[in-house]
Amino acid sequence: PGRAATPEAFERTNDALRERNSAGVHDREHDLAKPAGFHRLVVLGDSFTMGEWVPLEDLFVTRLERVLNERPGAQPVDVVSLALGGMDTRQEVALLRRQGLAYGPDAVLVVFFVNDATNLDSNPAVVRRLHDQLEQREPPLGGRSVALDRLHEWWVRRRVTRTMLRDYRDSFFGSPDQQSQWARCKKALANLKRLSLEHRFEVGVAIFPLLLDLGEGHPLRDVYQEVAQTCEELGIPSVDLFEVFRGQDAESLWVAPRDSHPNARANALVTPALMRFVVEAGLAPPPP
Repeated sequence: PGRAATPEAFERTNDALRERNSAGVHDREHDLAKPAGFHRLVVLGDSFTMGEWVPLEDLFVTRLERVLNERPGAQPVDVVSLALGGMDTRQEVALLRRQGLAYGPDAVLVVFFVNDATNLDSNPAVVRRLHDQLEQREPPLGGRSVALDRLHEWWVRRRVTRTMLRDYRDSFFGSPDQQSQWARCKKALANLKRLSLEHRFEVGVAIFPLLLDLGEGHPLRDVYQEVAQTCEELGIPSVDLFEVFRGQDAESLWVAPRDSHPNARANALVTPALMRFVVEAGLAPPPP
């Protein structure tokens, strides 16, 4: 990943890398036994939720727990993160079955990101090649023309972005073979719903947008709508978090210049919408 621009920010990202609990998750320690009188919410997700480069206190999972517990008279909430980088929805549901159920959740929130259901991220060689193109350090003209070197960098980034977006869209709207990962993801969501009925916990899905081109021309709005419609058909409440970021400068929300994972500001922006959603969807107790 790219590195933060200032020494202070760089030190904060280094501190964040050391913030792991005994389960290897970027979260504080949680006993398996739910604290007496508490409502427990388990959060599943990938690197966007894990927030590897963001200090624990700034993560939306931590912020969500904080704001839920600041409501006077409300039942206290224990928010347990099981988010791990590189996970997709199938792996997250498997992790819930394998480890998460031991926490006795009253509710489970899955934070969905578009690559949870796409073929590009299932092909490490392709991903590595795209990242290598973005990370190339030696400019083609050896620094002899700053303007042309910048133009070349822009062209490479544009080409890589178009490749990524094409794969994302094909994974949802392409041929049956191209949609294979999305089909597996839908099956995992159906399994999640069955688990919720069997173990009597509430479940919801938050759809986190790609932090790119956050205006009216955002290229994946219909993808988020497809995910939301699937959740509705399965009886799973969902929230599309794109509206939180609409009109924002995308790169100002990145954790580093070449890393589009959400930074502390993006985590802060999304927290109020998540709080409203988990309360309205019954994933957290309402205020008295």
